[in-house]
Amino acid sequence: MRKLHHVAAACAISAIMLSGSVLAQAPTTAAATPVKEETGKDIAFNRTKGNCLACHAMPTVPDAESTGTYGPPLIAMSARFPDKAK
Repeated sequence: MRKLHHVAAACAISAIMLSGSVLAQAPTTAAATPVKEETGKDIAFNRTKGNCLACHAMPTVPDAESTGTYGPPLIAMSARFPDKAK
């Protein structure tokens, strides 16, 4: 009787592990499609992603429709915050 419980438990564990490995496989169609990387300007101008223009002014960018006055102006950001990886 005790051996039957061990066999049933082993079968249950095997089934759980097998179902988890099937679900963990990455989809092949999504990996084949390259994703366009967004630039900082795209994120800053998008109201649902960055919405930087709500608080910051961008005086050097003519596309900036609404300029905020709460945050500091976003000019010369690459000079103020250089890329540490380079």
